[in-house]
Amino acid sequence: MERRDGKTMDALDMRTAELSAQGYCCTQVVASVALDLICRENPDLLRALHGFGGGMGGTKGICGALSGGIAFLGLYGGKGGPEEDRDEELYPMVAELKSWFLEKWGTLECSKLAGEEGERKSSVCPELMAETARKCISLLESRGINPENGR
Repeated sequence: MERRDGKTMDALDMRTAELSAQGYCCTQVVASVALDLICRENPDLLRALHGFGGGMGGTKGICGALSGGIAFLGLYGGKGGPEEDRDEELYPMVAELKSWFLEKWGTLECSKLAGEEGERKSSVCPELMAETARKCISLLESRGINPENGR
């Protein structure tokens, strides 16, 4: 199977397509990749993230895949309890993800990526979700964090 850019789909492409076909929004799909890597399920997290879909609650604002990417990084670097501190690399990774996203896709807005009525969603979003998850993995690995270990 080929992607829009002509490259062969890999396991990550297929997983994001599978999750999308199951009705998960972009935010949930990207965050689910992180959960898959650490062999965890978290329905509560996925429910909480659903509000970010469609560019923040269907308003076509900030792209849900980017929001999912930020959640992805937060699973590894965020504060999860009173005795835990935020990893000092979290905010720099989020800033780098945002810069990469803007440079790669030209905008952060769902409406400009997927179209005002979502007319480009099926052609743009699957690759966008997979590439965002790949970038998150790359950001973690570049800081010596094994994405399969979790936090």
